[in-house]
Amino acid sequence: MTPKSVFITGAKSGIGLEFVRQFAICNNPPEHIFASGRNPNEAKDLRALAEAHKNVHLVDLDVTNDRQIEEAVKLVSSKVGSEGLNLLINNAGVVISNGGEFPNIVRETVNRQFDVNSTSPLMLTQAFFSLLKTAADKQPSAPMSISKAAVVNISSEGGSLHGAGRVSMNDMGGYGYSGSKAALNILAKNLSFDLKSLGILIVTFCPGYVDTGMVQKILEYVQDRPAVQAMQAYKKQTPEESVTLVMATMKRMTDAHNGGYFRRNGEKIEDYDFASATETSP
Repeated sequence: MTPKSVFITGAKSGIGLEFVRQFAICNNPPEHIFASGRNPNEAKDLRALAEAHKNVHLVDLDVTNDRQIEEAVKLVSSKVGSEGLNLLINNAGVVISNGGEFPNIVRETVNRQFDVNSTSPLMLTQAFFSLLKTAADKQPSAPMSISKAAVVNISSEGGSLHGAGRVSMNDMGGYGYSGSKAALNILAKNLSFDLKSLGILIVTFCPGYVDTGMVQKILEYVQDRPAVQAMQAYKKQTPEESVTLVMATMKRMTDAHNGGYFRRNGEKIEDYDFASATETSP
């Protein structure tokens, strides 16, 4: 089922914009789609969606600005009322390659990425917690789902602790980016424990190698480095292709998936695949 209400961060372009578009045109669309970003009226494509679909509400939000987060919660509350918020999609993210490459790492570069990519999703989940709980309480006996109450975090497999054929992201200036995504993954896992009893689903996705402005910035930075050859070995997906799969997967998720970390098609991303260091019997 489609949630009655959804709040999406980083909705001005790329994956976030595509989430807004697909929710707006789907069968039985949400009553309220909150599309947030910094100065969203400046985003031509997003503004066009809002003009074409009256259930799309533009929200001016810098995810690192606590005052704007408070104002966003007030706006959502005024629209959804006693129904609460069904789905929060923490999609906003940033990559800053310059200053993120060892041994020339810049503290401010790393901290900025942690603030946007990991701290802010945590703070947004906390800010919308009351509205998510209200929505969950409306369906106390229903299994977990995005139509009940859920938080979906858009992460990256760059934040995974292992993966077949993985290499260091250093060539991409990726210490801050990969570290912040790993932090998001563990924060989401912790939230899944704390909110389970309330019926609020917490899941995390890697959307894949998607043709977005963020990916273009990375490619411009790596240029002729070995990392670019590694990236070019994978076919870039369009935002539409990626989000279509994520949307289909989200709709299938229930209690059994709470706290999980998935690729867009629902495959699990495992983070614990190391040889045991315990003593074994001779």
